[in-house]
Amino acid sequence: MHQTLIYDTVKLNRGNGYHGDDGIFIVPHTGTYAFVWTLGVSSLGYVNTEIFINGQKYGGAFADGVGDSLDFGTGFVIADVNGGDHVYIRIIFCYPTVYGDGVTSFSGWKLY
Repeated sequence: MHQTLIYDTVKLNRGNGYHGDDGIFIVPHTGTYAFVWTLGVSSLGYVNTEIFINGQKYGGAFADGVGDSLDFGTGFVIADVNGGDHVYIRIIFCYPTVYGDGVTSFSGWKLY
């Protein structure tokens, strides 16, 4: 599959770094950032994702809805990034779909 995850709900976007048209967060200021993303899948669904910074993999997260329950997976990385760097979540594989509307989320914030 290998496609960038585009979030359908944006609740906070200070500095307008997140671009909802292509799912890429463009780092506004150089520094050390924390990035976290959460995935929600239905029962019997699964999803595997990776976080990329300028085309390089930095981490991953997986969710597997075994049985009759919704499942969540969370990924977390801390990275030194430069202003203008591109950060995005890429779906490696997914069945049948990832929940949207805030159930699946992505956040990033500058630590220092």
